Amino acid sequence: MGAEAYRLLFFSLFSSERDMKRILYTLIGLLTIVCGMECSAQTVSGQMEGHDYVDLGLPSGTKWATCNVGANTPTEYGEYFAWGETKPKSYYKTQKNSTWMAVEASDIKAKHVIDGIKDTIRPSVGHLNAKYDAATANWGEAWRMPTVDELNELKIHCQWDWTILKGINGFKVTGSNGNSIFLPAAGYLSPDPLSVGEVCSYWSSSLSDGNLTSFCIYVHTRCFNLFAVNRNTGSSIRPVTR
Repeated sequence: MGAEAYRLLFFSLFSSERDMKRILYTLIGLLTIVCGMECSAQTVSGQMEGHDYVDLGLPSGTKWATCNVGANTPTEYGEYFAWGETKPKSYYKTQKNSTWMAVEASDIKAKHVIDGIKDTIRPSVGHLNAKYDAATANWGEAWRMPTVDELNELKIHCQWDWTILKGINGFKVTGSNGNSIFLPAAGYLSPDPLSVGEVCSYWSSSLSDGNLTSFCIYVHTRCFNLFAVNRNTGSSIRPVTR
């Protein structure tokens, strides 16, 4: 059998490109275990209002929670939220059931949804105030959603390793002090679950200057992006504290 025949046989085993991606990400995770990179338990640095955090030694002093909002352990995906909404829901993507999707950035600012403080890494117009911040609403005043600048700080000051923790794909994010957190690859809802087990999609509190979007991180094994994403998308939230 020639090389082309083997190639056709290989691709015939999978019903879609998504099947091949899922297997690829699983193989990468298994290789990290074989190479001794399996994610170990996080080193908890402290607790605020009943929730654990990790000090990653970041320049800003920001501390990152060990779990997503709606999760009880680091490996649980937790709930998905549209930007600026504090409760999960059964369906995402449409403008009709999204609080802020069809509202222009200038109107959101006028309604005092954001604080008006701009980020430096992206053209934002402010951060969510506590009333509209899902981390604060669900975990208490000590917690909030990260800004896009804080997500970028996590990107440039930490090492990111794709790995598996208790059977869950995700990233081990290690700070300069050796402490780490685990971000499960929960994918996102738009409106159906997409890229679950393949992509980390986490909201920031930062409103972009576009009329329909806010900033989130979108991370998989090959890239790290700070995207302006439609506000009706259901993404994960990893709270921060100081």
